[in-house]
Amino acid sequence: MLERAIAFSKGPLLLVTILVLAYGLRSQSVESDTAYRARGDRWEGTIQPKKSGNKIELMSAIVDYREESPEMPASLAIRFYLREKSPVSVSVRGVRVAEDYWMNEVRPKQSWAPGFGNEFRWRTSEVIQKLPAKIESMYDLGVVVCLDPSCDTTDNLIMRVAPAVFYHSDFPRSINGYRFTFKPIERESLTFNLYEDLNGDSKGAPILSRVFSDVPAGVPFNVQFDAPVLQGWYQLKLNGLTRYDKEEVSKTIRFYHAQVPTK
Repeated sequence: MLERAIAFSKGPLLLVTILVLAYGLRSQSVESDTAYRARGDRWEGTIQPKKSGNKIELMSAIVDYREESPEMPASLAIRFYLREKSPVSVSVRGVRVAEDYWMNEVRPKQSWAPGFGNEFRWRTSEVIQKLPAKIESMYDLGVVVCLDPSCDTTDNLIMRVAPAVFYHSDFPRSINGYRFTFKPIERESLTFNLYEDLNGDSKGAPILSRVFSDVPAGVPFNVQFDAPVLQGWYQLKLNGLTRYDKEEVSKTIRFYHAQVPTK
C-alpha cells in the first residue's frame, strides 16, 4: 500500500518538474533570442541601460506625427533630413516600457546623404514582438538620430540631432511640429527655450518657452512645439535645477528644420 502511494506521488511531482524545466528552457530561449547582438544591418536586443552622473537624458527627437495602428506593425521606419554630409548615429530605445530595448549601429543600404532620402526600416518580428515587457505601441519607443561623431544622450551637454519621421506606412506630407522626449535623473525644475541658431549660438529672443516646474525622477516627458516658419538651424536650450540639491541642469539640442519637399 505504501509503495503504491509513493508511486502515485511521484507521477504529479515528475510532471511538475518537467513543466518547470520546460518553462526554464523556454525563458532562456526567449532571452537568448532577444539578447542585444548583431542582426545583419543593425545591432538590436535587450541590454542593461547605461547609468550616468548627468542630470537629464534625451530619449527621443522626432517629428510630431503619429500614424496609428491597432497592433504592432510588421516593420518600422525612420526617415530624416540632412543639411550636409555628416556622421550619423541612429538609436532607438524603449521609453516607458521595455527600457532595456535598444537598436543602434545601423548600416543603411545606401550611404546617408544630404536631403530627405535617408531612411532605415527594420522588422519587428525579430525582437520587438518577442519582448517580455510587451510594447503595445511603436510610440513607446524613442528615436534619436545624432549628427556628432560620438553621441551620448545623457552625458553630452550639447547635441546635434536630425529630428526623425518615425512611421510604418505613410510618410507625412508636411512637418508641422516636433516632439522631444527627456528623462530626468533626479526630481527637477526645468525651462525650455527655442532659439534660432547662428553658428552654434542662440540668436535673439526665444521663439517659445516651456516651463516644467516639477518633473519626477526617472519619468519621461515630452516637449512639443510647432515647426518654425523658416527653414534653418535652431536650438532647444534646457536650463534648471535639481529639486533638492539645487544643482544646475543644462542641455542644448541643435537641429535643422526643413520642410518636406512638394512633389
